[in-house]
This record gives sequence, C-alpha cells and structure tokens, in this order.
Amino acid sequence: MRSFQRINQEKKELEKKSTQLFFEFNNIYKDYLKLLGSTSNKQLILAVYQICTHIYPKLFLKLSNSQRKELQEKIKELCKSSEFQFLSYMTVPQPISSEVVVGEISKYLFPYKKDNIKQFQDKRKRLSFTNKLDKNDKDEDKIINPEDLIKWCRGIEQGIQITLNNFSQEINNRLKQNKIISNYSTSHLFEIGSKVEDKRFLSESYPNILNLLVEENASNKISELGGKNSKEPSVIKISTLHLKLSDIEFNDSELSFRRKKISQQTEKLNQVQKKYQKIKKEYIQAKAESEWNSNWCN
Repeated sequence: MRSFQRINQEKKELEKKSTQLFFEFNNIYKDYLKLLGSTSNKQLILAVYQICTHIYPKLFLKLSNSQRKELQEKIKELCKSSEFQFLSYMTVPQPISSEVVVGEISKYLFPYKKDNIKQFQDKRKRLSFTNKLDKNDKDEDKIINPEDLIKWCRGIEQGIQITLNNFSQEINNRLKQNKIISNYSTSHLFEIGSKVEDKRFLSESYPNILNLLVEENASNKISELGGKNSKEPSVIKISTLHLKLSDIEFNDSELSFRRKKISQQTEKLNQVQKKYQKIKKEYIQAKAESEWNSNWCN
C-alpha cells in the first residue's frame, strides 16, 4: 500500500479540484437561475393566457372586469418573486444538507408573501456559515469536498422543482377561486399526470399545461352483480397550469444552452467524486494502519 502521506496529498488535491468546481458551479448556476426566473415568468403568463382564452374562454368571460384585473395583478405579483426564489437556494455559501436548504427555504417562501421574504432573510443570516470559500485564504480547512458539492447541487435542483410546483399551485388556486378550472387537488393531478395525461388532446396541448381525463363519479361506480348494470362514471377533461422544467428549457434556447453547461460541469464533478470515494477509502485504511503501527510499537 502507498504511504499515508502520498494518499493524503492526493485526497487534498481532489478537494482543491472540488473547491474550484464549486466556484465555477456558483457562477454557472447564478446565470442560469436568473434567466430561469425571467423565462419561467414569460412561459407562466403565456400558459395562463392559453387557459383563459383558448381552453376555458367562456369561464374567463363570466368574470367581471374587476375580477379579471385582480387575477392578472395577482399573476404579476407572483412573477415578481420568481427570480428571488430561484436564487435563494444559493444563499448558503458553503454546501450543506439539501434537506436543510429545501426545508428552510420552502418554509418561509411559499406561498409568496412579503412577510415571508423578511422572515427568510432573517433566517438566512442564522443559517449561513462564515464564508469559508474566500479565494485569498490559503487555509486547508477552507476546502469543499465533492460529496458536499453534490449535495449543494442537489439542493438547488430540488429547490427549482419546489419553486415551479409552488408557482403552479398558487396560480391554479387563483384560477379555481375564479371558477375557471375545476376544484380538484392539483397536487394530486401532478403526481398522476405523467402516467395518465390524455394523449388524444395533443392538438390542443400547450407547454406547461397538464391535460387530464378524470372520472368524476369513479368512487360511486357499482360493479355488475346479479344482472345489475354498473353506473358509468362521467369523464371530464381538466387542464391546469403545470410548470415543467423540461418545457421551459425546451422553449428557450439560451436557457437550454446554460443547462448544457451545468450538465458538462456535473460530469466533471462525477469524475472527481469517483476518484475521491476511492482515495477516501484508501485514506481511511492507511490512517488506521498508521495508528495501529504507532500504538503497536509503543
């Protein structure tokens, strides 16, 4: 087995590579999330426009002029918070558990309220560590290992999904309040949407809109027993807003390009991570041997 000193040196070199990758990830994600905020706003507004004017125009026209204006103002207000919410997942300068990031941020930011933003900013100060990533600081302790960096990236990706889902829920709640879409649980529809989305409505499909066929009286269905015919459930089509990252990226070439850069960076990180796992195992074994020998000789 190689000497402990040599193994330790290789481990430190991989951690330095990981730290450099963090700075690169930080810049790439910052640009990506800023663009995602503005792009998702545009596509959100377009999707709601399609719902109100092409899918359910009669229901939209039933609203009074003041109700329509109020609905539009609420949509604008929600859009103002989008960039902040996406970028908020990068506020902790050092990678920490993604569960902590997602849990704390979602707790204060959803649904969007100004008071919640203030609470989050206060909480962020308590969450954030002293920035250990100062490039001018040569201290060995101020190093990021690949495992922590992977958790940090996962936290951002999970945060993106949380944000998109919450934006969708918030808008759908507004549309339900105005009786434009049916009063079904949209969170449940999101769960089953990928499996049962109605393919016969492709001619009416739009990006970021989920189309479903739902059996309205399915719970009342009676089986055929003793010659009795079953009660046929009525089937209705439901369309709801469902912001999907794949739709948003596909419909914006610049955002798609930035996602490609993230993927390329992730490939580099995965390669470093594989080497790091191997060297860490070797490091622990070598350290254990060193401790054993030092104690045995004494």
